[in-house]
Amino acid sequence: MSNIKYTKDGKKVSIVGKLNNTEFIVQEIYVADDGSEIPAGENFTTSTLLDSPIESWKEKKLRELEERYNREADHWAQKIQKQDKEKSLLHDSAKAKAEALRKFIAVSDSHHEQLQTFVDFMAGNITHLFKKSYGSPEIEEFDGTDIDSGTWGNRRSVEGIKLISIFGKSNGDLSYRLHRYSDGSGDSQEIYPHTSYESALSQAQEVCDEEARAYAELDGNSWFPMDKWLKIDGIVIPEEARKKFEANAEKQRLERIAKLQDELDKLMNPEDNKA
Repeated sequence: MSNIKYTKDGKKVSIVGKLNNTEFIVQEIYVADDGSEIPAGENFTTSTLLDSPIESWKEKKLRELEERYNREADHWAQKIQKQDKEKSLLHDSAKAKAEALRKFIAVSDSHHEQLQTFVDFMAGNITHLFKKSYGSPEIEEFDGTDIDSGTWGNRRSVEGIKLISIFGKSNGDLSYRLHRYSDGSGDSQEIYPHTSYESALSQAQEVCDEEARAYAELDGNSWFPMDKWLKIDGIVIPEEARKKFEANAEKQRLERIAKLQDELDKLMNPEDNKA
Protein backbone atom coordinates (compact mmCIF):
# COMPACT_ATOMS: atom_id res chain seq x y z
CA MET A 1 0.00 0.00 0.00
CA SER A 2 1.41 3.37 -1.10
CA ASN A 3 1.89 6.04 1.56
CA ILE A 4 0.64 8.71 -0.86
CA LYS A 5 -3.15 9.07 -0.94
CA TYR A 6 -5.88 11.65 -1.61
CA THR A 7 -8.69 12.87 0.61
CA LYS A 8 -12.28 13.38 -0.52
CA ASP A 9 -11.74 17.15 -0.81
CA GLY A 10 -8.78 16.64 -3.15
CA LYS A 11 -5.82 17.06 -0.78
CA LYS A 12 -2.69 15.05 -1.48
CA VAL A 13 -1.45 13.48 1.77
CA SER A 14 1.20 11.18 3.16
CA ILE A 15 0.14 8.45 5.61
CA VAL A 16 1.88 8.91 8.95
CA GLY A 17 0.19 6.01 10.71
CA LYS A 18 -3.07 4.25 11.53
CA LEU A 19 -5.11 5.52 14.47
CA ASN A 20 -7.58 2.60 14.58
CA ASN A 21 -9.41 0.26 12.24
CA THR A 22 -11.19 3.11 10.44
CA GLU A 23 -9.02 6.20 10.78
CA PHE A 24 -5.60 7.21 9.49
CA ILE A 25 -3.17 9.88 10.62
CA VAL A 26 -2.04 11.86 7.58
CA GLN A 27 -0.02 14.95 6.66
CA GLU A 28 -0.79 17.16 3.66
CA ILE A 29 1.78 17.42 0.87
CA TYR A 30 2.65 20.87 -0.49
CA VAL A 31 4.55 21.92 -3.60
CA ALA A 32 7.69 24.00 -3.04
CA ASP A 33 8.83 26.88 -5.29
CA ASP A 34 11.23 24.55 -7.10
CA GLY A 35 8.40 22.11 -7.86
CA SER A 36 9.34 19.48 -5.31
CA GLU A 37 6.61 17.95 -3.14
CA ILE A 38 7.15 17.87 0.61
CA PRO A 39 4.91 16.86 3.57
CA ALA A 40 4.18 19.91 5.71
CA GLY A 41 1.65 21.23 8.16
CA GLU A 42 0.02 19.59 11.16
CA ASN A 43 -1.13 15.99 11.16
CA PHE A 44 -4.86 15.30 10.96
CA THR A 45 -7.08 12.24 10.82
CA THR A 46 -9.34 10.99 8.09
CA SER A 47 -11.36 7.84 7.53
CA THR A 48 -11.45 7.93 3.73
CA LEU A 49 -8.35 7.76 1.53
CA LEU A 50 -8.33 7.41 -2.26
CA ASP A 51 -5.65 6.15 -4.64
CA SER A 52 -6.33 9.04 -7.06
CA PRO A 53 -8.00 12.44 -6.68
CA ILE A 54 -11.71 12.53 -7.40
CA GLU A 55 -13.23 15.11 -9.75
CA SER A 56 -16.47 16.89 -8.83
CA TRP A 57 -19.24 17.47 -11.36
CA LYS A 58 -18.38 21.18 -11.43
CA GLU A 59 -14.69 20.51 -11.98
CA LYS A 60 -15.49 18.05 -14.76
CA LYS A 61 -17.73 20.58 -16.54
CA LEU A 62 -15.12 23.30 -16.18
CA ARG A 63 -12.47 20.99 -17.61
CA GLU A 64 -14.71 20.04 -20.55
CA LEU A 65 -15.52 23.70 -21.20
CA GLU A 66 -11.84 24.62 -21.12
CA GLU A 67 -11.01 21.83 -23.57
CA ARG A 68 -13.82 22.97 -25.86
CA TYR A 69 -12.67 26.58 -25.61
CA ASN A 70 -9.12 25.61 -26.54
CA ARG A 71 -10.33 23.61 -29.54
CA GLU A 72 -12.55 26.39 -30.83
CA ALA A 73 -9.95 29.07 -30.10
CA ASP A 74 -7.48 27.20 -32.30
CA HIS A 75 -10.13 26.78 -35.02
CA TRP A 76 -11.05 30.48 -35.10
CA ALA A 77 -7.44 31.59 -34.82
CA GLN A 78 -6.63 29.57 -37.96
CA LYS A 79 -9.70 30.93 -39.73
CA ILE A 80 -8.85 34.55 -38.86
CA GLN A 81 -5.27 34.01 -39.98
CA LYS A 82 -6.52 32.64 -43.30
CA GLN A 83 -8.86 35.61 -43.80
CA ASP A 84 -6.08 38.04 -42.93
CA LYS A 85 -3.90 36.44 -45.61
CA GLU A 86 -6.71 36.66 -48.18
CA LYS A 87 -7.41 40.28 -47.22
CA SER A 88 -3.73 41.13 -47.51
CA LEU A 89 -3.58 39.46 -50.92
CA LEU A 90 -6.60 41.41 -52.16
CA HIS A 91 -5.17 44.64 -50.79
CA ASP A 92 -1.82 44.06 -52.48
CA SER A 93 -3.61 43.21 -55.73
CA ALA A 94 -5.67 46.42 -55.58
CA LYS A 95 -2.54 48.46 -54.82
CA ALA A 96 -0.75 46.91 -57.80
CA LYS A 97 -3.65 47.77 -60.11
CA ALA A 98 -3.85 51.28 -58.71
CA GLU A 99 -0.12 51.76 -59.19
CA ALA A 100 -0.41 50.67 -62.80
CA LEU A 101 -3.13 53.25 -63.36
CA ARG A 102 -1.10 55.94 -61.63
CA LYS A 103 1.76 55.28 -64.04
CA PHE A 104 -0.70 55.64 -66.88
CA ILE A 105 -2.00 58.89 -65.43
CA ALA A 106 1.52 60.22 -65.01
CA VAL A 107 2.02 60.21 -68.79
CA SER A 108 -1.50 61.32 -69.63
CA ASP A 109 -1.99 64.92 -70.75
CA SER A 110 -5.76 64.97 -70.35
CA HIS A 111 -8.50 63.66 -68.04
CA HIS A 112 -6.03 63.40 -65.21
CA GLU A 113 -8.58 64.19 -62.48
CA GLN A 114 -11.17 61.74 -63.82
CA LEU A 115 -8.67 58.92 -64.04
CA GLN A 116 -7.44 59.71 -60.54
CA THR A 117 -11.00 59.27 -59.28
CA PHE A 118 -11.08 55.85 -60.94
CA VAL A 119 -7.79 54.97 -59.25
CA ASP A 120 -9.15 56.10 -55.88
CA PHE A 121 -12.19 53.85 -56.33
CA MET A 122 -9.98 50.83 -56.95
CA ALA A 123 -7.65 51.69 -54.08
CA GLY A 124 -10.53 52.13 -51.62
CA ASN A 125 -9.83 55.84 -51.05
CA ILE A 126 -13.36 57.08 -51.77
CA THR A 127 -15.07 58.15 -48.52
CA HIS A 128 -18.02 60.31 -49.64
CA LEU A 129 -20.43 60.61 -52.57
CA PHE A 130 -22.12 63.81 -53.69
CA LYS A 131 -25.50 63.03 -55.22
CA LYS A 132 -26.80 65.83 -57.41
CA SER A 133 -30.36 64.55 -57.68
CA TYR A 134 -32.91 66.97 -59.07
CA GLY A 135 -34.37 68.74 -56.07
CA SER A 136 -32.70 66.46 -53.53
CA PRO A 137 -28.92 67.02 -53.28
CA GLU A 138 -27.03 65.17 -50.55
CA ILE A 139 -23.57 64.08 -49.39
CA GLU A 140 -23.39 60.46 -48.28
CA GLU A 141 -20.63 58.52 -46.54
CA PHE A 142 -19.24 55.66 -48.62
CA ASP A 143 -17.52 52.56 -47.20
CA GLY A 144 -17.37 50.54 -50.40
CA THR A 145 -20.89 49.16 -50.09
CA ASP A 146 -24.40 50.44 -50.62
CA ILE A 147 -26.90 47.80 -49.57
CA ASP A 148 -29.79 46.75 -51.82
CA SER A 149 -32.52 45.56 -49.45
CA GLY A 150 -35.99 44.22 -50.04
CA THR A 151 -39.05 43.54 -47.91
CA TRP A 152 -41.38 40.58 -47.73
CA GLY A 153 -44.25 40.92 -45.30
CA ASN A 154 -42.75 42.40 -42.16
CA ARG A 155 -39.27 41.09 -42.83
CA ARG A 156 -36.38 42.99 -44.39
CA SER A 157 -33.81 41.08 -46.39
CA VAL A 158 -30.44 42.10 -47.83
CA GLU A 159 -30.33 41.30 -51.54
CA GLY A 160 -26.76 42.41 -52.23
CA ILE A 161 -24.63 45.47 -52.87
CA LYS A 162 -25.95 48.14 -55.21
CA LEU A 163 -24.10 48.26 -58.50
CA ILE A 164 -21.90 51.26 -59.28
CA SER A 165 -21.28 51.65 -62.99
CA ILE A 166 -18.70 53.75 -64.78
CA PHE A 167 -19.66 55.37 -68.07
CA GLY A 168 -17.22 56.70 -70.61
CA LYS A 169 -17.74 59.01 -73.56
CA SER A 170 -15.83 59.06 -76.80
CA ASN A 171 -14.11 62.26 -75.68
CA GLY A 172 -12.68 60.50 -72.62
CA ASP A 173 -15.08 61.91 -70.02
CA LEU A 174 -16.00 59.49 -67.23
CA SER A 175 -19.10 59.47 -65.02
CA TYR A 176 -20.42 57.19 -62.28
CA ARG A 177 -23.96 56.03 -61.53
CA LEU A 178 -25.38 54.23 -58.51
CA HIS A 179 -28.12 51.75 -59.44
CA ARG A 180 -31.21 51.08 -57.36
CA TYR A 181 -30.62 47.31 -57.29
CA SER A 182 -27.61 45.00 -57.05
CA ASP A 183 -28.18 43.53 -60.53
CA GLY A 184 -28.11 46.96 -62.17
CA SER A 185 -31.84 47.06 -62.88
CA GLY A 186 -34.16 49.94 -62.05
CA ASP A 187 -33.26 53.59 -62.26
CA SER A 188 -29.83 54.99 -61.48
CA GLN A 189 -28.43 58.17 -60.00
CA GLU A 190 -25.32 60.07 -61.03
CA ILE A 191 -22.78 60.30 -58.23
CA TYR A 192 -19.59 62.28 -57.73
CA PRO A 193 -16.96 60.37 -55.68
CA HIS A 194 -14.65 62.19 -53.26
CA THR A 195 -11.84 61.23 -50.90
CA SER A 196 -13.04 63.52 -48.08
CA TYR A 197 -16.15 65.30 -46.86
CA GLU A 198 -14.49 68.66 -47.46
CA SER A 199 -13.93 67.80 -51.12
CA ALA A 200 -17.54 66.69 -51.55
CA LEU A 201 -18.77 69.84 -49.77
CA SER A 202 -16.68 72.03 -52.06
CA GLN A 203 -18.35 70.56 -55.16
CA ALA A 204 -21.79 70.70 -53.53
CA GLN A 205 -21.25 74.40 -52.74
CA GLU A 206 -20.32 75.10 -56.38
CA VAL A 207 -23.50 73.39 -57.61
CA CYS A 208 -25.57 75.18 -54.96
CA ASP A 209 -24.12 78.57 -55.95
CA GLU A 210 -24.86 77.88 -59.62
CA GLU A 211 -28.47 76.86 -58.96
CA ALA A 212 -28.97 79.74 -56.51
CA ARG A 213 -27.65 82.27 -59.04
CA ALA A 214 -29.99 80.99 -61.75
CA TYR A 215 -32.89 81.01 -59.29
CA ALA A 216 -32.20 84.58 -58.17
CA GLU A 217 -31.93 85.86 -61.75
CA LEU A 218 -35.18 84.31 -62.99
CA ASP A 219 -38.41 86.29 -62.72
CA GLY A 220 -41.53 84.86 -61.13
CA ASN A 221 -41.94 81.91 -58.83
CA SER A 222 -39.05 79.79 -60.04
CA TRP A 223 -38.12 76.81 -57.83
CA PHE A 224 -35.06 76.33 -55.62
CA PRO A 225 -34.77 73.46 -53.05
CA MET A 226 -33.20 75.58 -50.30
CA ASP A 227 -34.54 73.30 -47.54
CA LYS A 228 -32.77 70.33 -49.14
CA TRP A 229 -29.50 72.20 -49.53
CA LEU A 230 -29.55 73.29 -45.89
CA LYS A 231 -29.60 69.63 -44.81
CA ILE A 232 -26.00 69.39 -46.05
CA ASP A 233 -23.72 70.37 -43.16
CA GLY A 234 -21.55 73.34 -44.13
CA ILE A 235 -23.57 74.57 -47.14
CA VAL A 236 -23.97 78.35 -47.36
CA ILE A 237 -26.97 79.70 -49.30
CA PRO A 238 -26.14 82.86 -51.32
CA GLU A 239 -27.89 85.90 -49.88
CA GLU A 240 -29.84 86.89 -53.02
CA ALA A 241 -31.29 83.39 -53.38
CA ARG A 242 -32.12 83.23 -49.68
CA LYS A 243 -33.97 86.57 -49.79
CA LYS A 244 -35.96 85.56 -52.87
CA PHE A 245 -36.81 82.17 -51.38
CA GLU A 246 -38.03 83.74 -48.14
CA ALA A 247 -39.98 86.43 -50.05
CA ASN A 248 -41.68 83.79 -52.21
CA ALA A 249 -42.44 81.70 -49.14
CA GLU A 250 -44.02 84.74 -47.44
CA LYS A 251 -45.99 85.57 -50.59
CA GLN A 252 -47.32 82.02 -50.80
CA ARG A 253 -48.20 82.11 -47.11
CA LEU A 254 -50.18 85.31 -47.54
CA GLU A 255 -51.93 83.93 -50.63
CA ARG A 256 -52.96 80.83 -48.69
CA ILE A 257 -54.27 82.99 -45.83
CA ALA A 258 -56.26 85.13 -48.28
CA LYS A 259 -57.68 82.03 -49.94
CA LEU A 260 -58.69 80.53 -46.60
CA GLN A 261 -60.21 83.86 -45.54
CA ASP A 262 -62.23 83.99 -48.75
CA GLU A 263 -63.50 80.45 -48.21
CA LEU A 264 -64.37 81.28 -44.61
CA ASP A 265 -66.30 84.40 -45.70
CA LYS A 266 -68.31 82.29 -48.12
CA LEU A 267 -69.20 79.84 -45.37
CA MET A 268 -70.15 82.62 -42.96
CA ASN A 269 -72.26 84.54 -45.55
CA PRO A 270 -74.01 81.96 -47.73
CA GLU A 271 -76.67 84.52 -48.83
CA ASP A 272 -74.02 86.65 -50.51
CA ASN A 273 -72.92 83.61 -52.49
CA LYS A 274 -76.43 83.11 -53.87
CA ALA A 275 -76.56 86.66 -55.08
